[in-house]
Amino acid sequence: MRIALFTNLDLHSNLAINFLIPELVNHEFKLFLSEKVGSAVPVIPPLQFLDYLERKFLINHLFPHLERNPKSEFLTFRQIDTKYNTGLAFIKDVNDPDFLEKLSVFAPDLFLVIRFGRIFKGKILTIPKKGIINLHSAILPDFKGVMGTLRALLSGASHVGATLHYIQDDNIDTGDVIDVIKMEKNTEKSVLWHIAHLYPLACVKLRYIIGEISKQNKIQSYPQPTGGSYFSFPVQSDFDALRHQSMKLFSKKEYADMLGEFYQVEKKWVLETIGKDNEAGQLPEEF
Repeated sequence: MRIALFTNLDLHSNLAINFLIPELVNHEFKLFLSEKVGSAVPVIPPLQFLDYLERKFLINHLFPHLERNPKSEFLTFRQIDTKYNTGLAFIKDVNDPDFLEKLSVFAPDLFLVIRFGRIFKGKILTIPKKGIINLHSAILPDFKGVMGTLRALLSGASHVGATLHYIQDDNIDTGDVIDVIKMEKNTEKSVLWHIAHLYPLACVKLRYIIGEISKQNKIQSYPQPTGGSYFSFPVQSDFDALRHQSMKLFSKKEYADMLGEFYQVEKKWVLETIGKDNEAGQLPEEF
């Protein structure tokens, strides 16, 4: 089976791909990246902190470190491309006719979409005959849009989740649901920890689904229930409310622990590198 994987240049996307590799290696797959979700530059400190931890630290430090010291089982995007010949490409306009022509030559059977920062419209929706599956890091239809895990935690929910669903038109997070994966809220852990640990759980299920599709087995799905809400990027008052609930957005120590867990890098190196990095600015120990 030929698979086109659309994802984003960030921590959670990279974790997701690494957890999908055991199934992806059974297929021919191409890798397409967006550089970020949304076009606006983060302007409030909490979003700047997240952008650093989820994206800038990886680009400037973690990925170069892993490529210089290739000991981790988890690979950077470039290492994945080199090892599996994915034709890695950054996509600014996923609906551009020239891109669609090249994509049609590959003739993918299935699209997988994980945190991809562009909206599919028109012709591209018709290309994969086995459909387009999106991994949304929140429970649908309750939390459509951006940073659904944060919204779930702010709502006081006892658990967070991820939804595997089809993309069937150019609406956002509205397609038929294949499965919902849930994880109990841990009040001792940060929002960033919850997001990073949701993707592995969802990708284990997604691996199974990919395998079933490749065997021509029918995948059960159902229309989303009505209701729910769409959320855009959070504002300062949302982060104030999070702190009022005594929950953290992130913790440096926890972040170093996560990178050590997933990428087998030294936690001391992570913390020292953040401390020396001008891009980190005034990144607090936790927020």
